[in-house]
Amino acid sequence: MFYHNRSVERAMGIEGNYRSPQVDQITMTGTKINAVIGTMKGIAQQKSVNPYVKNPAEMMSDQAGINVRGLGDTVVTEIDKGDWVKVSSVNFSKGASQIVLTASSKSGCAVKICTGSPTGKAVGYAEIPAGGKMSEVSAAVQGLTGNQDLYFVFSGRAEMDCWIAK
Repeated sequence: MFYHNRSVERAMGIEGNYRSPQVDQITMTGTKINAVIGTMKGIAQQKSVNPYVKNPAEMMSDQAGINVRGLGDTVVTEIDKGDWVKVSSVNFSKGASQIVLTASSKSGCAVKICTGSPTGKAVGYAEIPAGGKMSEVSAAVQGLTGNQDLYFVFSGRAEMDCWIAK
């Protein structure tokens, strides 16, 4: 069941009908839908993320401070110092020696790639060059095996389009 609530609005202490989407699982008995209560807990992640294919930057489970621009082909934008993007349950079954980001920054920006939390174990760093042009930047990484929550933590203004592990 999909529904809206106003928890973000209440947390921000503002009014204005800011609604946040929520989802809860529907169960059935035979052909009858059982009663559904909006718990605001959500449902479990349905499958792990495959890091060995191009993953759009907007495919995230949590974030701090960013925005998304565009329709269809979107870009994570309005990234500032300290902002981060989290991708939950990334399956590094083959390990990884590098992560390649497609990103841009007008003034240059470092990206810390870490696991567990935005302040968790750093597994690598990428440098986005100044210039404002979307380009591929590579980060050598270590310790990426099994299922990990992956964080991209930014040191300055940037935009990010996608990432892939190799």
